[in-house]
Amino acid sequence: MEPAAKILVVDNNDQNLTLIRVILRRHGYESRLALALLAATAALNRDNRVQPLAMHLGLNSALALVGSTRFEALCGSRWTFTASGPVTNRAARLSAAAAPGTMLVGPETAKHIAAGFVLDPLGPQALKNLEAVEVYRLVREK
Repeated sequence: MEPAAKILVVDNNDQNLTLIRVILRRHGYESRLALALLAATAALNRDNRVQPLAMHLGLNSALALVGSTRFEALCGSRWTFTASGPVTNRAARLSAAAAPGTMLVGPETAKHIAAGFVLDPLGPQALKNLEAVEVYRLVREK
């Protein structure tokens, strides 16, 4: 099944929530975005050695539940539109397992982007609270 869109959610310490919707006509946009983020982070770190940034990225492909969620706190309520389910859980685990400055992808994503990107197969990896899964490191665009 070809997704119509993917959503990348970036949350900066619960202070600023940014939603970026990437409309896909073919696979690879999210991988190019990840490589651009890693390159920008590396450039920033060359100029700032005092407090370097560390990006750990994970990408997984599958069907997901999407919708709005309301969070209640002492300072009021906050609504967010996000994806949830096993697909986002695996993406989070891949991100947590990634070394600084790298992006790990799951097997379905690897199938979709293999024609346009160099992938380093890392073999089956045990991810927290999940079954072992084939994991790949995104190296560069072909």
